[in-house]
Amino acid sequence: VTPEWSVTGTIGTLSESSGPSTVLTAINPGSSSIIGTVVASSGSISGYSEITVSPAPPRLARIDVVVDKSTITLGESCGLSASGFDQYGDPFPVSPQWNALGDTKATFVPADGSAVTFSPALAQTATVKATSGSITGSTMVTVNPIIGHYQYPYPTIETIPIQR
Repeated sequence: VTPEWSVTGTIGTLSESSGPSTVLTAINPGSSSIIGTVVASSGSISGYSEITVSPAPPRLARIDVVVDKSTITLGESCGLSASGFDQYGDPFPVSPQWNALGDTKATFVPADGSAVTFSPALAQTATVKATSGSITGSTMVTVNPIIGHYQYPYPTIETIPIQR
């Protein structure tokens, strides 16, 4: 006697539709039944098992970064904030570490957290990143040079010999 297997609702799929056993692969959260039916010459016998598929626990899936001033002048600072979201799009607490690509002397106060003050050391268009684990969010900040001043690193002065 070989049972026939079925699942009600949309919680998942079964590995086998008939045979001594089957495996449910969960697809959607919810409650449903797995039904095993054996058909005999004089009728059928059914048995079932109630199954509840719970959603996966929330985890950080995205970081959005917002800057209060996207264009500043070297010597100025700007505020940055990071908001975390889980795989369902709901807010998720985050306290990322910050860095500015290509500007190793930039400072972030505090060094990590959801809201920081960014003080660049180079005039450039900086990609500012907020990272928590393997999740990164970024934004761009344009840092204009101070007119009439040299940008770090300062140019070097060479000694030129005088011919007599």
